[in-house]
Amino acid sequence: MTYTILYGFLLRAFTSQPLMALPIVIGLIVLDAVVSIAMKRAPLTGTPSRYALYIASLAEGGSVPDHPWIRYILETIGIGTILAAVGFGLATLLFF
Repeated sequence: MTYTILYGFLLRAFTSQPLMALPIVIGLIVLDAVVSIAMKRAPLTGTPSRYALYIASLAEGGSVPDHPWIRYILETIGIGTILAAVGFGLATLLFF
């Protein structure tokens, strides 16, 4: 999820309004979550996707919900948006 800090940082460099950057960040995060759900393994490294690791973690805990992909996308949006805001704020603090 560290890439979302970079999203926020870059969006601050090219836009000046947080409300304009928010839909872009959410769209990029949802796209990444959908790609993670669609792929079982990363194409370059061959490691399991974050979604596959998420499901394995839920299975170890003993509670896999009926639709885990919805919860995964919502959690990814929540955490990613917070981290992107950190990147946006950091760029504002350092450069503007």
